[in-house]
Amino acid sequence: MTTVDARWTYQGWVWLAGYVLGPDGGARERREIFVQRAGLRWAPTPAPTPARRRNGNTTT
Repeated sequence: MTTVDARWTYQGWVWLAGYVLGPDGGARERREIFVQRAGLRWAPTPAPTPARRRNGNTTT
């Protein structure tokens, strides 16, 4: 999510805007959604992803 729109809505409702992310983490497509504030929940923070090892790299 990037913004909460300031335009008028019904009591308890908001417009949220965000972007679809590509595999590289870059923004690909803008999206908007109309939601009730009471229905929103914080998503848990994801665990850090361990660094990937490259195939074929060995140390001797």
